[in-house]
Formats: sequence, structure tokens, C-alpha cells
Amino acid sequence: MTLSTLPTIKKVQVLELDADDAITINGENILAFESQVSYQIDKMDSLAGAFAGGFTNVSFEGPGYVALTTHADPLVMTPPVTTDPSATVAWSGITPDVEVNKNLSDMIGQKSGERFQMNFTGENDFVVVQPNEEFA
Repeated sequence: MTLSTLPTIKKVQVLELDADDAITINGENILAFESQVSYQIDKMDSLAGAFAGGFTNVSFEGPGYVALTTHADPLVMTPPVTTDPSATVAWSGITPDVEVNKNLSDMIGQKSGERFQMNFTGENDFVVVQPNEEFA
């Protein structure tokens, strides 16, 4: 087996949601969740959101456990923060705005979603990103 054919190994993160906890997770990163956890499947409505990966996200509400996957250890950030949609794993409470990067020099040679950005601006919330990008 050559290096280029090695499978991608992802880490599993397990979150315990209390009855009043909620989190939205990128559909590519969901591994499992307990049956008592309520969920709703959402799709990004904006054109920019569609081009940023056609995100299908799942909003979860506790109580219960949710397992998600990440490439390497995730980074948890507090808004305000701007992220690459392909590296964004999950977020609490806040709904991001997806914007097109209008700087032409930033778009030249980009193939992985950097021409789009997710902007999070919520107090007492968090955003989870991974140091690698998901590509469908």
C-alpha cells in the first residue's frame, strides 16, 4: 500500500447534551446519536452556502449523547469568528452568515471553499473547527 492510498483516520468526539443544550453539526461529521436526542436536518439556504459545500447540517437538542468525527483534534473558538466552511464542524446556538469573499486575489487558485466564509457572531456560543477540510 502506498501513502496515497491510506485511508483517512478521523478522531471521534463525544458530546453530552443536557436538556437545555443544542448544537448544529455539519452532516459530514456526524457519527451517531442516542435515540432520545431530538434532531432536525437543515440545508444552507443561500447560494453562497450551496457553493461552500452544499452543507446539510443537523441541529441536535438534548438530553443525550452525540458522537461526531474530526480530522485531528478540534479547535473550539468563541465568536466573533470567521471560518472556512469546509473546515467548520459544529456550532452552538448561533446561525452563521455565509459570505462570498469579494477580493479577486483571494479567489485565484482556490479550489477548496476559501472563497466563501462563515461568520459567527453570538455571545455565550462556540464554533468547532478542524485543521483539515471536508470534501464531499
